[in-house]
Amino acid sequence: MDSNHNQRAGKRPRFNLKIIRRKRLIVFVLVLTLGLIGYASYWGYQQNQKQQDLMLSDYPIHGVTINQDNETIDFQQLQNQKISYVYLNATSGATYFDDSFNGNFNRAQGSNLAMGAIHTFSFSSSARRQFEFFQKKVGSNNGNLPICIDVNYYGKYKSNNVHWNKQGANIKKLMSLFANYYASPVIVRTSFKIYRILDVHYITESHFWITDKIGKAKQKNIDFIDFDDNRSFKIDGSEIQLDESFYNGNWQSWNKNLNHN
Repeated sequence: MDSNHNQRAGKRPRFNLKIIRRKRLIVFVLVLTLGLIGYASYWGYQQNQKQQDLMLSDYPIHGVTINQDNETIDFQQLQNQKISYVYLNATSGATYFDDSFNGNFNRAQGSNLAMGAIHTFSFSSSARRQFEFFQKKVGSNNGNLPICIDVNYYGKYKSNNVHWNKQGANIKKLMSLFANYYASPVIVRTSFKIYRILDVHYITESHFWITDKIGKAKQKNIDFIDFDDNRSFKIDGSEIQLDESFYNGNWQSWNKNLNHN
């Protein structure tokens, strides 16, 4: 009996040791796999940033769009990271004002960045009401870049129920109100699909800012193109993500047509 007991006792450690080794191997494989995934993601991100920088090498004028969802921005630090202009979200429709607009505008005054204001177009408000609200809230702080009207589908307004005969006329009227009051050019920020509708039928001599990531554009009336929704910038030692765009031209055309200092 003692012999059988000793045999059983001698077998248990071997069985337990196999389980422990197997668990350790599983943990090691999991940690290694997660590490490789993390490294691959970081490497892919770095390569993507390099490819983006290479693609933009012919377009040296970059900018960012800022709204109240972003953190407090040091605009001088942005300028030091090859940013040349900033657009600030200001108003939407005839009722919404971005809480960060005034603070951002005042802080940006200490930099040499070109600045512009964005109004988000409402399909449910008249051009006159939207203009008067922008005028009341923004005042003379429209910057030295063209006033931007952002036109995109939202909420219940989709491509199948927006009546462009009506809305195209409203956009054209709003552009005229802005241009006459502020003595400023006006640019329309929109998707490439809406651009083709407006450019062909309603505001044929206007200039545009395309929100789709289309890369380079041959159309001469496309001035800006969105490039990266989450471009990383270092502000006060921390990384923040901002919407980045680029000017579809060179410094000569920029100074001649857009940057009205």
